[in-house]
Amino acid sequence: MSSQPVVAVFMALTSLLVLPGMSAARSAQAQPGSVVDFLAKDDVQQAESVLAKQPRTAESVALHGEIEFRKGHFDQAEISYRDSLKMDSRNARAHFGLGKLALSKVKQKEAVQEFKRAIELDPKEPIYRLYASEAWGMDKNYAEQRKQLEEYLNLKPADEDRLTEAKAGLDMLKAFGNEDVGVVHAPEKPAPIKFRKSLNLIFASLKIDGKGPYEFAIDTGATQTVLSEKLATEVGLPQITSTVVFGIGGAGKVETKLYKVKELSIGDMKVSNVPVGTFNDPLISQLADGILGTSIFSDFVITVNYPAGQLELTRKRAPAAPGSETIPVWYFSNLLLMPLDINGKR
Repeated sequence: MSSQPVVAVFMALTSLLVLPGMSAARSAQAQPGSVVDFLAKDDVQQAESVLAKQPRTAESVALHGEIEFRKGHFDQAEISYRDSLKMDSRNARAHFGLGKLALSKVKQKEAVQEFKRAIELDPKEPIYRLYASEAWGMDKNYAEQRKQLEEYLNLKPADEDRLTEAKAGLDMLKAFGNEDVGVVHAPEKPAPIKFRKSLNLIFASLKIDGKGPYEFAIDTGATQTVLSEKLATEVGLPQITSTVVFGIGGAGKVETKLYKVKELSIGDMKVSNVPVGTFNDPLISQLADGILGTSIFSDFVITVNYPAGQLELTRKRAPAAPGSETIPVWYFSNLLLMPLDINGKR
């Protein structure tokens, strides 16, 4: 039995499904036409153009790291952040950047230290608090996570979507109280989970609070588990709060209600205290009762065996097969990002 950190469950539900760091939150130090201003608007090209005309300082090097981060050049971003700290160990932006990179490698303790340092150096920057709350959540320090979310709100950030996210996060923490969230009960090597294939999607049966089975699409690209409003009503789930999410069914930004599932079971695995989002799209509802994000299996090494039509779960990593290749990935908002070359360009 083990528990997944709250943040891995509910922060993904309330996320904007953008690459971490691509926040529209505007720094208190942002001046119109500045690098920070363009980054706040996600105009990376303009930010890079303005930065190229500036002298090399600890701050400009850290900003270069942020630009590389936005491009997905994470190794180059880390080099710039560390170069910035060599020039000035008190550069908050560089510590913040290293904290984000630590989160992407699921090194929560390292992330906590970097975010704490960024906050010490620049306590009035709201976004540092939001990411610090995520790191504390991954470290299962929910009291500190709640404190950082409250501090984020107290700083009155301008980003309405992230404000909604933070408020929903606080509501979720209050609803679960001292309970562990996402507690997994499963044998060391669960029996394979059979799935069926249709329309280039895979579907499996699961139960919610002992009711079902219901048909869910298994989506390796989903950052959260969501179910239809109809199913939430049918099962009688208690609503906790509501928030906004992006990307459900390709619908852009939509409002979603958040519910508490006491137990979700699939195959030999049961997960208790699971927050879930909802959708109200009739097209998706025709295909499935919900969408199961594979982050629910984060305790396991997962093999999607298409020829056998089954998911295979194990807690132990098998030795790499001869001739196979291991590709390093980065982890953001329950998504895995990997490097890819297209026409010789990374």
